[in-house]
Amino acid sequence: MGCPAAAAAALWLCVVLIAVTRGEAVRCFVCSWSPRDQANRSDHCTHANFDPEKNFAHDCEHGCEFYSQNDLNGDFEHVRRNCAPSDPPHKGCLSESSRAWTTVRCICNSDYCNAAPKPTSISLVVLWTTLTLTLAAVIRPHLPT
Repeated sequence: MGCPAAAAAALWLCVVLIAVTRGEAVRCFVCSWSPRDQANRSDHCTHANFDPEKNFAHDCEHGCEFYSQNDLNGDFEHVRRNCAPSDPPHKGCLSESSRAWTTVRCICNSDYCNAAPKPTSISLVVLWTTLTLTLAAVIRPHLPT
């Protein structure tokens, strides 16, 4: 096997190894936000304001993580979407409470699985009904009798 053939074989082996290694990783969103950050940056990370086009995606070897933290009064403190740790403590979602915090941590293993949940059709029906009833209540006193 000549030098060009050996170089081509080595290149092909590198491409195959990269493809195999790439196949083990999943794509995860990476972002964080806290109300304390309001003055410094926009929120594109909480469920309510999540925007996949304004967040980074990263190849993660051990899966994806979503983490949210509230204080014991229920006030939101922090949200984070990231790569899962190398030895995740669990799969799925786990809620925990301590003396100071309530946390939710979700670990998943598919591309973009740590994105914000999409509104369901029932949520849209409830939203539409609420808006319609609110609008009717506001307009009704102003209708001619």
